Amino acid sequence: MTVVIQTQDADTSAADDPLLSYSVSTTPSPLKASPENPQAPEEIGEVVISVARQSGTPADVEWIRVKVPAGTMAPDLATDLSNVSPRISLTGWTVRLDAPAKEFVCAPTGSHAPIGPDTGFTIQLSDIPMSRKVGTAPITVTERSREGNAAFQDRTTVFNLGKFPADFYLRNFLCEPSIVNNGGDVKLTWERSANATYELLYPGVDRDVTNRTSLDIEGVRSDTTFYLRATTGDPTNPVVRILSSQVVVRQPDLEVGSLLVRGSFHNLKYCTSDAGTDWNPTRDELTASAPPSLVPFNGRLYSVSSSVTGKGLMWTVLDGTTWRPAPVRLNSENGAEYAFTQHEGKLWCVYRLPDNSMRLRYGTPDPAQPGSLTWSEPAPIVGPDLTTTHRPSVTSWKNELCCVFRHPDGRVLRSGRSSAGSWSNAQLVNSLATAETHAPAATVRGNTLCVACRTTPDLVHIFEHDQKDVYTFARVRSVAAPTLATSSDGTYHVGFLGEDGRPKVGTFTNRDPIIADVSPSIATSAPSLAWADGKLHAVTW
Repeated sequence: MTVVIQTQDADTSAADDPLLSYSVSTTPSPLKASPENPQAPEEIGEVVISVARQSGTPADVEWIRVKVPAGTMAPDLATDLSNVSPRISLTGWTVRLDAPAKEFVCAPTGSHAPIGPDTGFTIQLSDIPMSRKVGTAPITVTERSREGNAAFQDRTTVFNLGKFPADFYLRNFLCEPSIVNNGGDVKLTWERSANATYELLYPGVDRDVTNRTSLDIEGVRSDTTFYLRATTGDPTNPVVRILSSQVVVRQPDLEVGSLLVRGSFHNLKYCTSDAGTDWNPTRDELTASAPPSLVPFNGRLYSVSSSVTGKGLMWTVLDGTTWRPAPVRLNSENGAEYAFTQHEGKLWCVYRLPDNSMRLRYGTPDPAQPGSLTWSEPAPIVGPDLTTTHRPSVTSWKNELCCVFRHPDGRVLRSGRSSAGSWSNAQLVNSLATAETHAPAATVRGNTLCVACRTTPDLVHIFEHDQKDVYTFARVRSVAAPTLATSSDGTYHVGFLGEDGRPKVGTFTNRDPIIADVSPSIATSAPSLAWADGKLHAVTW
């Protein structure tokens, strides 16, 4: 299922804001309008609304209504609602169609019911016969709810869903390379249909690229997000699809007022959540020049990131609620992309060098100085196909150190390190990976190796590997490589970067994720995640 994050209608006041949070998924993505010929079969679509309570106290809810416009006009989503199959996954609730109001009404068996922070659910509208007019349809979700003993009131959220021509497509928007030195060049490429206009947008630039499928950008001096916007349909009710791609600049320029600082760095924002669906306010406590890595080890939580000069890795440890000591250099190599795990009483680090080779180091705890580590010298990871174009991932699985990585040909592979120090031949993790696949993330749930990777077009797949098979578990949509963590009860938490530029976490209590913003601030990568001390920890960059 492709998750599309929408924003709440900004016209509502704070008192009228919904007490529940909503995100919308569509299949296909984007939705397709049915052919204009009334004799042709209708296109079929599906809309899934993920619902959660992000406050620590329950909300009382009388009902939730989903208004779906139906008819023959461009703002209509469906031709007819009578054939739509509605379903709500919340126990004790039912859903029915109020045909005159064109609303699907979800209600509990009693007069109202509490929905707490642990109650995530979905409202699914399947078998939707799509309208025959290209355009944007407003889907209105209204809840009647209250907190405490206050009066019930109606609270509304509006989602605008586009219906595109059946032969429209915009996909594989890539920026290569994704990490450059200050002043480096990148090449943007994409695939698109001919029945739309296209614009490329980034700071200070709005360029028509309707007749192009690639563009070279020279002299990039700061981290940049590129947006590719497609517009098609009737100008009075157009449909718009936006994809984004990022480039990270080592030692980027930073402009503050009239002061231009060359070789600057990012503040890292740190926060925690009890369950991944309700995040505490972020704190600016760390700095780095590349996305960090979080890893629990020996009863402590470590953060490892590139130094602000971009030369080597730095590490620090969470001591209660404060990161200390001040970050200490871990190695002198320019390891641009790295990953960590605990294994056999040591903290292991696998990192990628600019020539696509990988290195291995491990840190041994110093009993005299809790939180301090003594690091080994770098050792090369050598073997057939043991090279990667992206950040690798590493975890401890079946008594071996397991490295998962993206091969230069696009395959996602894994290799295990024996106790003798040799690496096994690379094995394929999944067959969905393509040349556009980005860095994978790996973790272990029980005895099962779990791998998440971003594939075309911006989908994140999670694969569970046992001794029999590898299969797709669930999917979200991201414009950056994902991160992955599991809580103590085995719940998956997938970190990803939404199309709105905000870092998010999808918590999978079942196949339908509960989506939550980790921070309201714009980020350039998915949040780094780790489960430790009964909490989910996140650092955004």
